[in-house]
Amino acid sequence: MSLQGPIVVVADKPAPDLVQALGAAGAFPIVERRWVDAPSAFISGQLSAIVLAEPGPASDAKAADTLALQIQSSSGPFIPLIGRARSDAGIATPGGLPIDADASTSRLVARLGMALRIRALHAAVLRRVETFSSQDGTLPTLPQTDPAKPSGATLPAPCSRQPSAASASRLHDSLSVRCWSAAPAWMPRGSSAGSCETLTSPAKGLMDLSFASLPEPICAPPM
Repeated sequence: MSLQGPIVVVADKPAPDLVQALGAAGAFPIVERRWVDAPSAFISGQLSAIVLAEPGPASDAKAADTLALQIQSSSGPFIPLIGRARSDAGIATPGGLPIDADASTSRLVARLGMALRIRALHAAVLRRVETFSSQDGTLPTLPQTDPAKPSGATLPAPCSRQPSAASASRLHDSLSVRCWSAAPAWMPRGSSAGSCETLTSPAKGLMDLSFASLPEPICAPPM
């Protein structure tokens, strides 16, 4: 994705290599400002990003603090600030994203592009919030739990082929006919799928059948 401007490059000395790399990546316009003029550049337009081209502390500490305050108090989308920094010193403006002072311009541009993607997502969220607010003045209730985590609902236990003692007793008293829809190995010879067999002795029939060996559980007919 091409870099969207305007982008302010803050440096007391010209940084032609960085400006050229930003322009090649599609950034426009690119505004170069010294530290003393950095806060006024922030006020002059809706900035997309700020790049500190020089490592080390700012030449104007007050201007650096003012710039950091302006970024933090901005009500619009996130404004990324990337600054070169050395290992023995932090970034000139607090709250920025540091990058090694010796990093290539292509690496800096790539990191700036990632930060601008976050800005684009933030801008989309702000637009949707504005849309919801303009419709009825209230925002939809968002879930407070992580949908990827288990909900805690208890699922029913799987059906068991072995009936409980009470179920077996009721089945024993009511079973008089057994039916099948397939032809298992234990089906009497001469029977066909879908046929039924009348048990002359329901109790004996229950004792002869093994519930664990049947392909389908035997269920008593409705009372």
